[in-house]
Amino acid sequence: MDGSEDYRACSLLFDMAWDVTEPLGLGRWSERVQLEAVLEPYLVDILEPRDNLGLGANALVKVTWVLDEDYSPYVKAGVGVDYMTLHTLEQSTQWNFGSQVGVGLEIPVADGIDFDLEYRIKHVSNASVRHPNSGIDSTAFLVGLRMEPKLLR
Repeated sequence: MDGSEDYRACSLLFDMAWDVTEPLGLGRWSERVQLEAVLEPYLVDILEPRDNLGLGANALVKVTWVLDEDYSPYVKAGVGVDYMTLHTLEQSTQWNFGSQVGVGLEIPVADGIDFDLEYRIKHVSNASVRHPNSGIDSTAFLVGLRMEPKLLR
């Protein structure tokens, strides 16, 4: 690889979120703003430039603005650890760290189920543990369903 090839991947993310608005004493905001701590394990099928796998987990903070019953925009940011079987010119290690930020929209479709659209920017590097460490920057459009189990509502 000469470092100029595009990476293409398909990801499966599992988002586990905890509402921390009230526990942090932010109750006065709770009608319009929701603050969540998010743990997001994931699996990635790297399709190009060569078929490989990646896996990892992210710890994120998500702020959602409850504007009305039809939609709720949000921002999400955090860090994580990544492992990929793909050897790259940009990274000298397969274990890396990731930082990301995203913006999205939740659209309710049924009781306890939201359709979720998100655009995310991510940077992956090995934190200069070894060189080279030029990092890998990516953008992704994420589409999914967010379901809240009835026992938690």
